[in-house]
Formats: sequence, structure tokens, C-alpha cells
Amino acid sequence: MKDMKKNIGLLTFLLGFALFLGCEEESSNQPYGVDDTMPGKVLLNEVINKPGGAVIYFNSPTDVDLLYIKATFTDDKNREREVKVSYVLDSLVIQGYGTVGEYNVALSAVDRGENESEKTNVTISPLEPPVKTIFPTLVGEVD
Repeated sequence: MKDMKKNIGLLTFLLGFALFLGCEEESSNQPYGVDDTMPGKVLLNEVINKPGGAVIYFNSPTDVDLLYIKATFTDDKNREREVKVSYVLDSLVIQGYGTVGEYNVALSAVDRGENESEKTNVTISPLEPPVKTIFPTLVGEVD
């Protein structure tokens, strides 16, 4: 009985030691399919200006590892903003402009390795926002 306890103890020790030696820390934690190749450029189809924003229609590149399409722009209050859409969509919506004018939007494709394509620059001209259209017709009364 004592020999059996010694053997079980020795076996447990050897098993623990083998597990300790067998575990290695992996050196790189990266997404599957990471490469250093930039995706193709986003091709512009059409821009439809809407009140307070615009809808941009585009063709996505045909890269296998494409993840999303990103639009970066500065709004009318000089804040940097971005909109991301899935690569399976063919349009994205830019909104939130409070003043009429021309604004630049940069479209780019991003793949699974976070490689960003060459930017496609687009100029949008949002129409007058609904708030400014409705505000003059509002009437306030004491309740």
C-alpha cells in the first residue's frame, strides 16, 4: 500500500513536471490571415446629398481578406469622425452636419491585418438640416 502511494505521488509529480515543460507562451497574438499587403482602392459610384449629410455609393475591392470600408471626415465643428461599414455593403451614410457647405470625406478599405488602402477622396455638399428647416415654423406658447 505504501509503495502504491509512492508511485502515485511520483507519477503525479512527473505529470505536473511534464505539463510545466510542455507549455510555451506563444510569441505573437495576431488575427488569422495577417499579411502586409494593402487591399485595393475603393471605387466611387455616386454621392447623393441629403439634409444634414450624404449617402456615398461605392464598389469594394475584391481582396479575400477585406474586413470593412472606412470613411474619415471632419464635421462642421472641426471634430474628426469616422464611419465604418461591412465590406458586403455598397454604401455608407455620413450625417450630422449643421451647416450647408462642401466637405471632404476620405474612403479607404481595411483588411483583417488592419492594412489600410490608398484613400479615395470624395466631396459632399449636405443640404440644409431638418432642424434649421423646421425651427422658423415652431411656435411656443405658455401652457
